[in-house]
Amino acid sequence: MNPFAHSEIVIASDLHLRDPNDQNYQLALQSLQQIKESNPSYLILLGDVFDFYLGSKSYFLKKYLSFSEALEQVSNTGTKVVFIEGNHEFHLSESKLPGVIFPESTDYIVKTKKGAHIKLCHGDLINAPASYLWFRKLIKSNWVKFLVKFMPARWLD
Repeated sequence: MNPFAHSEIVIASDLHLRDPNDQNYQLALQSLQQIKESNPSYLILLGDVFDFYLGSKSYFLKKYLSFSEALEQVSNTGTKVVFIEGNHEFHLSESKLPGVIFPESTDYIVKTKKGAHIKLCHGDLINAPASYLWFRKLIKSNWVKFLVKFMPARWLD
């Protein structure tokens, strides 16, 4: 039985995928197949799907290619796939995952078929202290993105 059957919205977060050979990664791929088959209106990824992902490095796209392809297959069924960065992902929109929407803001509003509006965000921003918000802004800044261009992706991983 498909656990996602008859679902209008599927929301996932904190998978912390590390390696395509891990059991957790394989379970995520199986879930994406089931989501594709159930064809919900939305698949919302609320961050920390990866344990670490830097969108400006092709290394990560290659490493997680099977996951990226599975997301594209879900999107191809008409499901709107939305990925909100968590605190373990950086500059994801630069990875250009096919069929995936990366909102510029840290939240996203879903409108259900019955007209309800649901606001979604990654939990690290709820009641976060000012020092964390400053750190998050710094680490996700274009300045840091520029600096990491000179680091081998394997070091970052």
